[in-house]
Amino acid sequence: MDQFLKTQWRDIAGNVKFWLITVFLGGLMGLVAILTHCLKWWQQAGLATIFGILLACAVAAAFYALKGRSPAGTRPSGPLLIQYAGYGLGVNAMWT
Repeated sequence: MDQFLKTQWRDIAGNVKFWLITVFLGGLMGLVAILTHCLKWWQQAGLATIFGILLACAVAAAFYALKGRSPAGTRPSGPLLIQYAGYGLGVNAMWT
């Protein structure tokens, strides 16, 4: 049973993380909407611009920090070779 649960968690972990991030960001957006409700439109636009610039700087910094690195820490040895690309053609499409 323990192995079964580990396998199930490994299969759904990405979806759980995605939904946790989605719920967190949705709540954060709701909080920002509540806090900025009393501001005038130009103040809201100014805050949105500042946060947009900060987000762009953070994404650029992350991109430049990770530039040239592969996820496993090693470079691929050659070009990608796809052996079979019949996705969505049915269960037995590869053998027909």
